[in-house]
Amino acid sequence: MDEQLKNLITYHTEVQSSLINQYLGGLSFTINNYFRQISPHSYFNYINLMTKKNELFVLMNDKELEYEVFDENINESINASLTLSAAQSIILAMSIFLALNKSQNWSKLNVIGIDDPFQNSDNINAYSFIDVIANLILIDNRQVIISTHDSDFAKLSVRKMNLKPEDYAYIKIQSYTRDAIEIESEQYRLLGD
Repeated sequence: MDEQLKNLITYHTEVQSSLINQYLGGLSFTINNYFRQISPHSYFNYINLMTKKNELFVLMNDKELEYEVFDENINESINASLTLSAAQSIILAMSIFLALNKSQNWSKLNVIGIDDPFQNSDNINAYSFIDVIANLILIDNRQVIISTHDSDFAKLSVRKMNLKPEDYAYIKIQSYTRDAIEIESEQYRLLGD
């Protein structure tokens, strides 16, 4: 009985890993497109996500590999967590987040909320990220809500995307307490108005 239980657990783990790898494989094209578009690394431009024995591996390579080939060459790939800087890790996380968001069809809402995506990014990567966001807005017809502490960068985003005043809202939170939030915005209106 004990042996059967061990075999069942092993089988379950293999099936689970296989299903997750199929799902991740379907996302890898989109993840890599975002990752390369923002261009955070000079030569490791391909991210490969895979599970093995219920562990998730985030590995980088200089070429795109199919899962079967990748599995055989896992030792030739680079562990992303040991290689990427803080900014590159954020770009990788954003690439995965955007790919997951793009693949989800469970809601008719086309809204993406992002909290301070520009932290630790240099100007080139930040400008590239603005281009990614612009494509999501203009091509994929997504509404994007970005929270950032950098008001200059928020204004640059609006200018770079060439948005008309009626296409965006800029809301600045001056201060907040448990009782109220003080907001500054030309577009913001109280519900009673």
